[in-house]
Amino acid sequence: MLQFKTKVGARGQIVIPKIIRENLGITKNKTVLLELDKKELRVIPSSGDDILRRWEEISKKEGANVTKEFIYGDALYEEIF
Repeated sequence: MLQFKTKVGARGQIVIPKIIRENLGITKNKTVLLELDKKELRVIPSSGDDILRRWEEISKKEGANVTKEFIYGDALYEEIF
């Protein structure tokens, strides 16, 4: 297991260390899925499937309301903060 410490920036952004990006195959402009499980965050590289459809499946499995429009990226940051 690889484990690194990193700081959260002023805008709530984190930098994924290069060695982790390389091991996960995360490259510039690649989409990733962020999965929250209790107090644990997972970063999952997109496998080419529809990321929104996967979120919907996960939400349904957890019993969440998935009728709300999905917002991600900078738009999500601006809406929350």
